Amino acid sequence: MSAKREECVVVCMYENSGFTKANYFQVREACIDAQSDYWGYINPGTFLVFFLQQKNGCNRRNNLISRMKYLKNNSSIHATIGYGSSLGKVIVSFSVTEKIKSSPLGMAENDVVDMARQNSSLAVATSPVAT
Repeated sequence: MSAKREECVVVCMYENSGFTKANYFQVREACIDAQSDYWGYINPGTFLVFFLQQKNGCNRRNNLISRMKYLKNNSSIHATIGYGSSLGKVIVSFSVTEKIKSSPLGMAENDVVDMARQNSSLAVATSPVAT
């Protein structure tokens, strides 16, 4: 199948100092459990997660965001992870089985990465200093 424009909900999770082994696997599990249509880990410290809007994307995004809020509030290893979400048209390449083959491209992706990085920077600035 060829690439086409699709409305997607995009979520980005970003860790300023990069993910540790422990928090990487917990965030990856959250992406899988949210039944995302595509997710990828992009170094340094960035998860991008895509939900097709036509397949109940907002509800699945809400589940992922709820899980991230829980992790941030209940575990110090997630305290400085920033996240953001955006809805927009992106270019998606589908496989013959109608699965997303590779990371979609578009302004929604760029916007959400910027938002997540800003939120992560705010989390670092407001975290208590370890002594």
